[in-house]
Amino acid sequence: MSADSGGSWTDVSSGLSVCEIADGYIIAGQVKPAGLPYDALLVKTGFTGEVQWVNTFGGTRSDAAFTVEPSRRGILVTGNTNGNWWIHQGDGWIFEVDGSGNLLWEKVYNVRLSDYAFCGIQNAEGDFLISGMVSHGFGGDLWLAKVGSVPSGIDEGEKMARQFRLFQNFPNPFNPSTTISWQLEKESWINLTLFNLAGQQVAVLVNERQRPGFYLLKFDSSQLPSGVYFYRLEAGEYSQTLKMLLMK
Repeated sequence: MSADSGGSWTDVSSGLSVCEIADGYIIAGQVKPAGLPYDALLVKTGFTGEVQWVNTFGGTRSDAAFTVEPSRRGILVTGNTNGNWWIHQGDGWIFEVDGSGNLLWEKVYNVRLSDYAFCGIQNAEGDFLISGMVSHGFGGDLWLAKVGSVPSGIDEGEKMARQFRLFQNFPNPFNPSTTISWQLEKESWINLTLFNLAGQQVAVLVNERQRPGFYLLKFDSSQLPSGVYFYRLEAGEYSQTLKMLLMK
């Protein structure tokens, strides 16, 4: 895999999961540099598959990124670190990166001999919900955890959004659902409103106070007729409107 038009290449050992974000996809997996243990791998691509950045994470032993999910500030990654792949061994591992693949924070869970974090999401309150297994490969047990919006005892490397921005929905044209995303510079009361071509308000999609960060909203247009619509984000003195096309 190349991120610079063939100037250099990364040998991808395995891609384990993928998630869609506002401007493309994030692929999670692992890669094995020559003579070294596996590293966790994240790859960012556009919607047509062009590689935009590649980043690896890990220490002196084997690591893997199992799943990726959008979070308020970027991407939440779950996996396994400090592992030996020829036996079941390692620690549960979660970390968050920003939209450019920079590490914001990480947390390692050493509960028993072999611990895996298989899946994670961020809920509406900002907490992280993690599922996995402890003593994996040794008759292990299901492991569930709920941690704060930034787990305690770590340096979170705070990197909040630096501007207000409303992104183009994707897909567009769409039927029946599309994803709208936006970025907030500071805590604000926001309104996200939908209008038809005649300028009539069709729906209020969001009307609440939100903290700084990146947000995603899946919009279902099942009750609307085909046509051109406009969605407007208002946050304090900031306002931006974009166009979308519903085709049934």
